[in-house]
Amino acid sequence: MASPKTDSAGGSPRHGVNKQNISAGGSPVGDPIVAQEDNEGDVSDSAFGDDVESSTASISSSILEYRKFQGRTFHSERYNTDYFTPNDEQQRESIDITDFADEHPNAEVIGTDLSPIQPSWVPPNVKFELEDATKDWSWPENHFDLVHVRFLIGAIADWGTLFKEASHCCKPGGFVESGEINPTFYSDDGTIDDVDALQTWNRLVIESGKGFGRSFTDIENDVQLFRDAGLVDVQSFDFKVPIGGWPKDEKMLKVGQFLRASIENDLEGYTMMVWHRIMNWPKDEYQVFLMNLRKVFKDKRIHGYMRVRYVYGRKPEVEE
Repeated sequence: MASPKTDSAGGSPRHGVNKQNISAGGSPVGDPIVAQEDNEGDVSDSAFGDDVESSTASISSSILEYRKFQGRTFHSERYNTDYFTPNDEQQRESIDITDFADEHPNAEVIGTDLSPIQPSWVPPNVKFELEDATKDWSWPENHFDLVHVRFLIGAIADWGTLFKEASHCCKPGGFVESGEINPTFYSDDGTIDDVDALQTWNRLVIESGKGFGRSFTDIENDVQLFRDAGLVDVQSFDFKVPIGGWPKDEKMLKVGQFLRASIENDLEGYTMMVWHRIMNWPKDEYQVFLMNLRKVFKDKRIHGYMRVRYVYGRKPEVEE
């Protein structure tokens, strides 16, 4: 699917919004998500209320010198990743690999990050290491049974190199898996087409990714990049993830409420840096944008969703 055409950064976020193009150039693959009938409940989704609450061995002082912007802290300037989300407590609440470790007590689980912000109370088979995934990985060849990469959109300039590093460190017969979300909003019935807040969001994620060379939406080429990294038996799975309480199906309804809670938990953290620093859009329009987004997320008449893609591939055995 081609990327929507957009204007250059700067100016007003409303300037140049092409609603037909921004709303995705056709619906993604998969069955439509059935919405609730108009008489099945209020148009407002109140389920969550109005607000929803390089060395891996040592820590140098430069890593702890976090960047500060509008009262939030971001990863140290020691790294070149320019990651757009904060690393403070509000963001940390969404980071958790301990469930996997609990389910696989015989596995050694290693999580990585750019900052030493991980919890200290974790299962005994979990440890965290400081590692910049955009650089040469520090682990030896054929080291891991499973390499899981997740939600690095907006942080990676060269996905092909990332997957090659993952394949290099994976054991023959082991697997590499990637799970990424395209944070552009779509709808199957056109209900997002005339919603300014969602069109502004779409333009924000598309244009800001171009502005700093790290796309938020480039998940379409993962399968070929896995193959280019030497992986075989590559499989991909695409999912539609609704936002809010509009789906009729009970499971999809819960998924939509969880996604809404996840985004609203730190809406400013996801958008602050890209709005002010990368796009340089008007400061006085930012809080209005956030307020309108929260209203839209509660409106059951707007049937928006995002796309998630999971891809996995196996590293061939030596004799293959």
